[in-house]
Amino acid sequence: MESTVETGMTAVLSSHLIVDLERVCDHLILLSASRTQVTGAVDELLGAHRVLTGRRRDVGRIAGVVAVVPDSPRPRADGALVR
Repeated sequence: MESTVETGMTAVLSSHLIVDLERVCDHLILLSASRTQVTGAVDELLGAHRVLTGRRRDVGRIAGVVAVVPDSPRPRADGALVR
């Protein structure tokens, strides 16, 4: 990663764990069903969104949730990126 910064190269990383990416990335592109759902500077996106885990049908009932970024359901628990 140091050589990437020193030379100004761009590295593309893929992960399902935002916490792993936020430590090493400047820009984030969130894909779901092969479509871009959210893109922007990591700090701005994380400041404006929260990751919630629980039953998907309950997410829309949480006070303050403005928008839910589309995602595919998971077998054990649903996760939602919300603004």
